[in-house]
Amino acid sequence: MSVQPGVVVSYYSPELCLEHLLRRCFSVPDLRMMLFRLPDQGDLKDHLPVMEGATPASYARQAVLVLVARSLVGRPLFEAIAAEREMLAPEIWAVAEQFGVESPLAGSLLPLPEEYSQYADANAEL
Repeated sequence: MSVQPGVVVSYYSPELCLEHLLRRCFSVPDLRMMLFRLPDQGDLKDHLPVMEGATPASYARQAVLVLVARSLVGRPLFEAIAAEREMLAPEIWAVAEQFGVESPLAGSLLPLPEEYSQYADANAEL
């Protein structure tokens, strides 16, 4: 994981970094549409319903759990995210590198907000 010089970052799981990226980049409807356009996503729609009151944070968390469980976290996912949010491509590919997906565009990861420290241990099952 590459980090900006001079920034101290605690370890966060790749899943937590992906969740943070998705919640910042997409509204619930936009994330849902982008995910349903993934190749070989099968019946992803059945596994990612939008519950009433879903926030970008809760939907991103649900999406990451489903994507990981279905082995859909790979190059096609990150290519789709980068196509939707070109300005964030270096950060997107930095998260991708945490999942073993290499790209020459990888940049530095930004430190996660303080609120994520509570999830670092709580979401160990991710």
